[in-house]
Amino acid sequence: MTDPSPQLQSADTATLNGAPAPAARASRQAARQAIRAAFQEDRFFLVLAVFIGIFAGLAVVCFRLAIEWSRIALLGPVPQPHTLRLLWVPAAVSLVVAVLVMHLFPLVRGSGVNQTKAALYIYNGFIPIRTAIGKFITAALAIGAGHSLGPEDPSLQIGAGMASFLGRRLELSRQKQRLLAPVGAAAGLAAAFNAPISAVLFVIEEVIGRWSSGILGAVVLSAISSVVVVRWYLGSEPLFRIPVVGMGKPIELLAYAALGVIGGIAAVIFSKLIAYFRPRLKALPRWTQYLQPSAAGFLIGLIGFFGAPQVMGAGYQYIDQAMHGQFAWKFLALLAVLKIIATTLSFISGTPGGMFAPTLFIGAMLGGAVGGAAHLF
Repeated sequence: MTDPSPQLQSADTATLNGAPAPAARASRQAARQAIRAAFQEDRFFLVLAVFIGIFAGLAVVCFRLAIEWSRIALLGPVPQPHTLRLLWVPAAVSLVVAVLVMHLFPLVRGSGVNQTKAALYIYNGFIPIRTAIGKFITAALAIGAGHSLGPEDPSLQIGAGMASFLGRRLELSRQKQRLLAPVGAAAGLAAAFNAPISAVLFVIEEVIGRWSSGILGAVVLSAISSVVVVRWYLGSEPLFRIPVVGMGKPIELLAYAALGVIGGIAAVIFSKLIAYFRPRLKALPRWTQYLQPSAAGFLIGLIGFFGAPQVMGAGYQYIDQAMHGQFAWKFLALLAVLKIIATTLSFISGTPGGMFAPTLFIGAMLGGAVGGAAHLF
């Protein structure tokens, strides 16, 4: 038999003497570099979450101002019944929105929450920046023109789209890019609500679907930084002036129980209406999608024209007025019913906008109506 080669003898000698072979040494060095790179990326991810919150906060500030400016320019400072612009402005602007959605921004229909979830679980967090821009433009026009929708859900999608774009531009790993969508969503929603804790809980439970320590820190940082930006520009005043409420008699608890039952029934009716009509409208020929938002806008304007312009738009100011007893309880009950109809029309037509504000409006009107009726007994 021939003797082993000198290379094998030297490798065996090195191994026996406790010195690692060159291949093993290179493998360990590569592993250390990978761990170091991953650690650095994790730290960079947290820093990036802060900047995402800042950018999302600025975007939401601009979004809210755009809605307000659109509303004043299109409907006037305070929409009044029997004003002709309530009939044609929502319909005309909705037609413009439909054209934009059909030809430029096909992914901006609806609220944006389901689209963000789909981006997270199906498309590895990919949201085109065009979608964020389109959501900004179309939702601002639609809500400003009187559609019964809110800015919170679009803010979530705008924030997620901005975060996804930054992740791609910075060439982060695919896993980190995937996680940036909920980070941006939390920032956008926190800025819209001016409430970081609520946004964090919603995004973790509704968008992510489970608690994850790997994403929690970034979500919290982005939400807090976005709220700081919003409060810097728009102030720290709460969205609603909650009145002091005290219970005079234990029998008043029956009114709260009745409100819970009535609210549950209203929620079921609301959900059933959307679930019934939305698939049927989507199944209609494509050309009808140009007219569906316009028809919905006209019908909502008709409601405003004949005496209930409060149901148009998000309606935050009317929620505040209802909580301070500025409407009769019968009118509050009517507003709740009309808001369900108006929001159903807006949502089933595919008009971009959110559902948070309308549901808050409906709940506030029902609560005021039940409370007012309870005082009669």
